[in-house]
Amino acid sequence: MTQLEQYPEFDNHRGVFCFVLDTGEKKTKGFIALHRGSEEISAFGATRYTEYENEEKALQDALRLSRGMSYKSAFAKTPYAGGKGVIIKNQNHTESDKKKFLIEYAKVVSMLRGGFVTGSDVGISEKEVKLMGKHSSHIVGTKLDPTKYTGIGLNAALRAGVKHVFGESDLKNRSIAIQGLGKIGCALLLHILEEAKEVVVTDTNSERLVALAKKYKNLKVVEPKDIFAADVDIFAPCALAGALSPHTVQNLKAKLVVGGANNQLSDPSVEELLYSRGVTYVPDYIANAGGFMSVVHEYEHGVGKLKQLEKKIEEIGLRVNGLLERSDKEKKSPAAIADEIAKKWITQKYC
Repeated sequence: MTQLEQYPEFDNHRGVFCFVLDTGEKKTKGFIALHRGSEEISAFGATRYTEYENEEKALQDALRLSRGMSYKSAFAKTPYAGGKGVIIKNQNHTESDKKKFLIEYAKVVSMLRGGFVTGSDVGISEKEVKLMGKHSSHIVGTKLDPTKYTGIGLNAALRAGVKHVFGESDLKNRSIAIQGLGKIGCALLLHILEEAKEVVVTDTNSERLVALAKKYKNLKVVEPKDIFAADVDIFAPCALAGALSPHTVQNLKAKLVVGGANNQLSDPSVEELLYSRGVTYVPDYIANAGGFMSVVHEYEHGVGKLKQLEKKIEEIGLRVNGLLERSDKEKKSPAAIADEIAKKWITQKYC
């Protein structure tokens, strides 16, 4: 395996842990990456249970996502660092195996003694988070639903982007394409469905897609490969990482990109490609920060002060507006400016 420092995703992480989950019948591996933090400052980041091409891909995902969580914390104005957990799923894993793995994983999290606080990401349900919470006091998302709050923040970011690009924040004259109808994609869908002029959707899970199309008659369903070329105003990537690549961006007709997936760009060059094509891109770590803010709130306050939480999440729209105005003024891409702001915050706080 390549030396840690040679991975492009490595960014002076303060800790990267490889673990083995052994149920006595089956084993699997995974990684916890802590981007920043200290003995006094915990790293926050959800855990995903998914298949990877190999262990290196899993490690790279953990490194990349944990760095993104630090950026997310910077714009969410929380005092915490970024972290991420990944558990490698195998096709021969049963639901029973998964349950046992998650229990063992919760024990691994506890071994870090509060240095890492985690909850659910891809492949882990709300019920499974509660199971993990029985075996570690450093599991969040057991009392508040992060998906709900991600949807609130994503809607605020989208409205701010629409206002900036099209001059009005409502969607009655706007069409939107949503790539991915998992938890986050559906959360966004419910916020915009009744108002948007047209909603185009896709998902790799055909059964889910069919069920939603039956439930919501006004959806336009397309194949996953066709979603980028949809003739819409807004594109919302809400599936897995790397959806926006030099190839897919060439087909994009939307003038605004704002979505809930993490690490939406396949590589940093894509942000400049979008900008050069006149496409306004709202960085994912700003737009989808509502769920992160909710688990931080749960960690600090439990289920109290929820109106205060929602108000803070709604302010994501103000941050997006400020970022886009600065982008216009400085004639630089929003993503480049956002990265500069986040890196400066991280340097001041941890270096």
